[in-house]
Amino acid sequence: MRYLTDLPIADLRTAGDAIETLIDFRAYTPPGYGFLITLAGKFRDDIRDVLEMPLLEHAYRGHEVKSLDDLAAEELDHLDKAVDVLVGRFIPFMDDPELVIQLGALHEHLRAETARREAVLREEATALRTTTSRSCRRNRTGRRKSSPSASRASPPRTAWPRRSARCACLLTAAVAVLLRRQGIKAGIVRKL
Repeated sequence: MRYLTDLPIADLRTAGDAIETLIDFRAYTPPGYGFLITLAGKFRDDIRDVLEMPLLEHAYRGHEVKSLDDLAAEELDHLDKAVDVLVGRFIPFMDDPELVIQLGALHEHLRAETARREAVLREEATALRTTTSRSCRRNRTGRRKSSPSASRASPPRTAWPRRSARCACLLTAAVAVLLRRQGIKAGIVRKL
């Protein structure tokens, strides 16, 4: 174990911000992680003590319990990054082995939730893409089914590019709406 006094002030502030984020989202920690918040509060107090800042009131889980599903994608990402920073950089400075164990378990839980949300988004985007492409295929010819003469007439040559571009534009807009609704970053779509 290394000591917090060995860390530069910038790293101490980073650790303090990350642990504060975890404490702020304490209502969203899954059941069984109540002791984690108490241990995180102790670690926060140790950091504040080294920084010579006044100590805050003791951290505790509280009675309010919310599901991770209630978190927006940005909030889940923010919490996941904070726990990732704590696990990745500051575990050697934590003096309580139970804090290390519970942080590791929470880190895995958050990663699993993020992966689940990305899979759901991929499935919805694929379904939307399939539905939109079927709609575009139906509308490519520009023919009307109402009269027999209209079904025999060939579409003007300029209809194809315009309609294809319109379908692509509709697909892009539909995916953007879906992403906004899910609150997930647009970078995931590039992977599809």
